[in-house]
Amino acid sequence: MSADTIKEWYQILVDTFIGYYLRPYRKGTKRIPVNTSKFYFFDVGVARAAARMAVPTETMTEYGKMFENFIFTELKAYIDYNLTDDELYFWRTREGYEVDFVVERKVAIEVKTLKNITNKEVKGLRAFMEENAVKDYIIVCRELFERTTDDGIKIIPWTSFLDKLWNGEIFH
Repeated sequence: MSADTIKEWYQILVDTFIGYYLRPYRKGTKRIPVNTSKFYFFDVGVARAAARMAVPTETMTEYGKMFENFIFTELKAYIDYNLTDDELYFWRTREGYEVDFVVERKVAIEVKTLKNITNKEVKGLRAFMEENAVKDYIIVCRELFERTTDDGIKIIPWTSFLDKLWNGEIFH
């Protein structure tokens, strides 16, 4: 299939609200960002059904992708429901640094399915910190307790994150 045909199929999914493009954050000055958008389904169940996948286990790559998709849908729903002017982006550089979600001037959010976050998982956020584009840096994960790293990155269990999000404590 040609690239144009694939783009048209994806556009149908966007036009029918089955999926959404997430544009790259490109305002950084320290590193060169990528230009390609990411695509998320409106519902992880639809994404799973479309791919004809069984329910993923914690050890499967799809588990992490679906967890990220779930957090995306919550962030998008919050922004849409509250009619904010906030724009949701992602950030990825040609060198491979990545942050899953960025709300300009407010927050950068990395999503991990891990139950124990180490220095390896904060590389992308630390690289993005050099851009001075947001106030808060968060890792949403499956750890049991909230904590903060020495350089201010908040590590928040996903259930606590959702509570904070819907209570208006994330986009301040």
